[in-house]
Amino acid sequence: MRFTLQTFEALDEAQIEQLRANGVRESRTLEYKRELPGGNADERKEFLQDVSALGNTDGGLILYGVETGKVGNRDTGIPVAIPGLEVPNLDAVLLDLQARFRTSTDPALTQQVRCRFIPLASGRHVLAIYVWQSALRPHRITFQGSNRFWRRNDAGNYEPATNELRAMFQEAREWTKEVEAFRSRRVALLQGARGLALSVPSALLHILPLGRLEERHALPAHEVLRKKIPTWDSHNGGRFNLDGYLIIDHTSGVIRHWSQVFRFGGWESFTRSYGREGFSGDTAPRSLFIADQYFETLATHATHAVQFLEREMNVSPPMAVCVTLVHVEGAEVPSRSDWRDNDRFDERTLTLPTLLLDDPKNTVKVVHELADLAYQAIGWEEAPATAKPDV
Repeated sequence: MRFTLQTFEALDEAQIEQLRANGVRESRTLEYKRELPGGNADERKEFLQDVSALGNTDGGLILYGVETGKVGNRDTGIPVAIPGLEVPNLDAVLLDLQARFRTSTDPALTQQVRCRFIPLASGRHVLAIYVWQSALRPHRITFQGSNRFWRRNDAGNYEPATNELRAMFQEAREWTKEVEAFRSRRVALLQGARGLALSVPSALLHILPLGRLEERHALPAHEVLRKKIPTWDSHNGGRFNLDGYLIIDHTSGVIRHWSQVFRFGGWESFTRSYGREGFSGDTAPRSLFIADQYFETLATHATHAVQFLEREMNVSPPMAVCVTLVHVEGAEVPSRSDWRDNDRFDERTLTLPTLLLDDPKNTVKVVHELADLAYQAIGWEEAPATAKPDV
């Protein structure tokens, strides 16, 4: 059972009770605890071990305030009661937990963990801790000089052997290579496609789950996809295809933009709405890419795309965010204050660096960083404020 940020945020007493009623056993991604993590050294280490093991594996959920059954001295891992926790100061507990993540793990797990108290009808609470599969793994425990790494399987936590630990250090690099190879293939397909009129500066966005490009998710129904997939503008409807589901707009035989959802839980969208070909300048026709308007709109578009992947495809971070500007060689980037003296792109295809999205709340921040990189490619110090709105 894979938990996502969506299921974590929607979790309530009724759903926890359903876990108990259905006898959902602890697993690689789920653990139950009767009491809050204590303050003595051994209990703090055990808590950090539980959280870091999830981050170092597939992520998952820990529920404090749920009691599991026993057969003799053996814990069955099956929930039998939800007594909850008596917590006088909820905020103080959450602050203490965040401090533990920040000061006792390396790299710090603060961006990979989210905590919330779930109220019970009894007046008590269940503490839910959700951990993302971390793109910064492996995380080690540094508390009191522990310096140990942990992972998780269906039987619980374990210390990885040397070969497994060595592979963990290489994973993030391999994930990035996988993303870049995928992006390169898609750009090549785009450049060879008919009906795109790629003489006009255009932009391609990818949002891809790291390390999960071989997975296959069940696609929602046609009506759900058609209505909920975010698009750049109006469109001519959507359809299933071999890759997943595609919504596309083509006017007079020319493709203007599309949104593609991949079966592995990835996202691609293309637009040529911010390029101008043959704009009549003072002396000669000019090619333009209206970058500030593109990145201004991209902040909202990418936010909606990440939300769609979470809610409809059950995909959680870490994700890679990639922007590729196509056919922009010689294209000018106009300033709204002066359209007569503009800077130009030198590359035919500008492949902006892949950025990590480790928390959906940071989507706009990542787009702003991409905007800065695009403007630095033409010599600016950073993107103008018009390209970086607060969303």
